[in-house]
Amino acid sequence: MNFSLNGNIAQFSMKGETDNTLFDNKWITYFLASSLNFNLSKGWRANADVGLNSRNPNSLQGTSNSFVTSGFSLNKELAKGKLVASGAVSNPFNKFRDNIIEVEGAGFEEKSLTREYFRALNFSLNYRFGESRGDVSRSRRSIRNDDISK
Repeated sequence: MNFSLNGNIAQFSMKGETDNTLFDNKWITYFLASSLNFNLSKGWRANADVGLNSRNPNSLQGTSNSFVTSGFSLNKELAKGKLVASGAVSNPFNKFRDNIIEVEGAGFEEKSLTREYFRALNFSLNYRFGESRGDVSRSRRSIRNDDISK
């Protein structure tokens, strides 16, 4: 079993003027991703992923909403080190993602909604041809930089 966790935190600071109104916006955003992998018996491997994206600025006056991602995959090694079959589903719990952008200014507020297809199903079959034998050989020729005067 293998567990990994990755993330970041960022601070955005934007200052500017629009329609004679000064904007001085500060946002703290974050991203968090986790993955859990299991090596099962007889060449099987399973994986589960979860990710979290915070609300993010998209302009001086606007932000987009936060969202959660998830995914599961299953792999089977069919020919020792050569052939692998894989299947994966991304975001099985959410068919759509509502991307909401909010823009605020002096005397107005705008909200737009874009519904995006979020779920995905993937299958793949990968075959590895050949193998690397020994070290990579270096060329006998080389470049000498001896034309620099002292």
